[in-house]
Amino acid sequence: MTHPLHLLKAVTSLGLRRAVQYRTDFLLEGAATLLVLSLQLIPVEVLFGQRQEIAGWSHGSMLVLLGWYMVMRSILDGIITPSLAQTIAGIRTGNFDYVLLKPVDPMVLSSVSHIRPWQILHTLAGLGIAGRGLLVLDQIPTAGAMLAAVLMSVAALLTVYALFILCVAGSFVVVRIQNIMNVLASLLDFARWPAQVFEGLWRLVFTFVLPVAVISTYPAMALLGQLTAQQALTSLAVASGFLSLARWAWQRSLARYRSASS
Repeated sequence: MTHPLHLLKAVTSLGLRRAVQYRTDFLLEGAATLLVLSLQLIPVEVLFGQRQEIAGWSHGSMLVLLGWYMVMRSILDGIITPSLAQTIAGIRTGNFDYVLLKPVDPMVLSSVSHIRPWQILHTLAGLGIAGRGLLVLDQIPTAGAMLAAVLMSVAALLTVYALFILCVAGSFVVVRIQNIMNVLASLLDFARWPAQVFEGLWRLVFTFVLPVAVISTYPAMALLGQLTAQQALTSLAVASGFLSLARWAWQRSLARYRSASS
């Protein structure tokens, strides 16, 4: 069976060749990145022009969070979202049959089948914003803080990935489920704000039920040295739980799959 890393390398290479082939689209995406960057920054700058902090987050720390949100979103929009959207379309049309014929875990192949290389521009923009936030704070993260931020980022990405896999698993039963994917993608916009903004029931919902609030909050807190051990363990537990549930749902749904072309 093909190793997942070899598969990812091959798919990335194919995506880069497509990007070079359509250079105009790449340049347009670069211009769009600048526009998105401006639109992301304007609300933050306006808010902090009138107040010193939001839910305990200062201007600098908010920039770190926003930058990390852009990094996380670029990974999701660059690999996971387009790949799984293509998988849902394949289930509807019967093209998913070709995935099952390949010597690769279908869930892995479905997750990296379509890559948008130009999302790296959003990644770089996000890192730039986060770096600016650290400059505003006059803070240099320790090696431990950076390692914790990476670990929390992986946990957050796996959690959101699991949510999308659950949507794909549902598409084996309810074929026209693309709208749910779109709704989930829209909910990710909440991650540009700190989890502390949400109170009471909403914080529980956006932490444990639809854990979109921790996508950028926990990694940013880890980078700033503010994340507690309990919060880190909670994030890891949530990621593990959702990933296990997603894998179980995928296998159950795959066992019931009948080709749409048959």
